[in-house]
Amino acid sequence: MLKRWLTAGALALALSGFAAGEASALQAKCLWENLPPYTRKAMLTAYRDKGINALNTVSVSEADMAMLPKACGLDEGNSDLASQMIGAYMLEMGASAVMTERFGLPVGALDRSWNGLSDNTRGRMRLYAVQIMAGRKVADNPINDGVAAMRDSLNIQSPEAITQLVAYSLGRALREAREAGQ
Repeated sequence: MLKRWLTAGALALALSGFAAGEASALQAKCLWENLPPYTRKAMLTAYRDKGINALNTVSVSEADMAMLPKACGLDEGNSDLASQMIGAYMLEMGASAVMTERFGLPVGALDRSWNGLSDNTRGRMRLYAVQIMAGRKVADNPINDGVAAMRDSLNIQSPEAITQLVAYSLGRALREAREAGQ
């Protein structure tokens, strides 16, 4: 069953309309925090309602992107990458919110669980997320291993909660990969 959720999540992320971008000094948190509050709220509301499929229904307008400060590293050449990073951060933040609101997971528990994974597992998950975003067919799915480990560390049984772990993991892996220049 876990594999089915992972496949659906990876497919939704790959079909989200974001293209792989060039490496940059962009930081997703800076971009996210400098979006207008109404845009962030709309993105999180869409995530709560539609889960990972919200990536297909929400977007950041050109006007919103124009408001992002140069201090975040945004320029004309990396706006596609910035959009991708904002989408990844939306998954991360949305899944965290849902896990707290619907499943009573303490704030920060997903982050602690992610950080508890081995460096090797997190590195493989980042590479996988980048490959999926590039439209490559990938035989090895380390998200499966990472999500299973997180599920066990958090004692999560609910299929809906596991879906949130997948979304969080994909978003976190892609964000970290892009911030590291992958």
